[in-house]
Amino acid sequence: MKHTNVYIVDDSLTIRAMMQSLIEQDDAFEVCGLAADAEQALDDISSMQPEIILLDLALPSVDGLAFLDRVQELIHDPWAAMKVIVVSSSAKHDAPICDDAFQRGAAACFDKARVCAQSEDFMSLLREVSQGTVYRAHHLSEAITLPSWLATDDDADQDDDDALEGAFEIVDEDSDKPDAMTFI
Repeated sequence: MKHTNVYIVDDSLTIRAMMQSLIEQDDAFEVCGLAADAEQALDDISSMQPEIILLDLALPSVDGLAFLDRVQELIHDPWAAMKVIVVSSSAKHDAPICDDAFQRGAAACFDKARVCAQSEDFMSLLREVSQGTVYRAHHLSEAITLPSWLATDDDADQDDDDALEGAFEIVDEDSDKPDAMTFI
């Protein structure tokens, strides 16, 4: 069985260990690396080529948003499938910083303070992001923020229009805004 490789970037040893333990309980995922700061992560990800990066925004030296900018500079063909989920205590539901992360290529944001309490929601989001299709209707939790252009109120009950499809290429046929992964 092929595993989806996940790389965790968080300055808290406790949070890294907690997310690693949670993720490794699911046979579909494998944690391929851990970093306490963005510099180490940037050094590691080119060789490890994770499919998903879980990224804290409050990091020493280079913050998470600057990390997203730097990742954009490094992307080449083998990385085409790489997706970033921001997992940060500053990623409260609909926080403006989430919009900043989406503009830089993040696929979703999750409130780090809720990872344990809402571990099923966290793992569901991780599974959908790894498969390339995120349904807004599946993620109504206050712990999760998805790009605002993912769907409009008019099509909230239509599964096809509510999804980031494939490799996050189509989000809302009526929108001229790019989806979260257009930048990656």
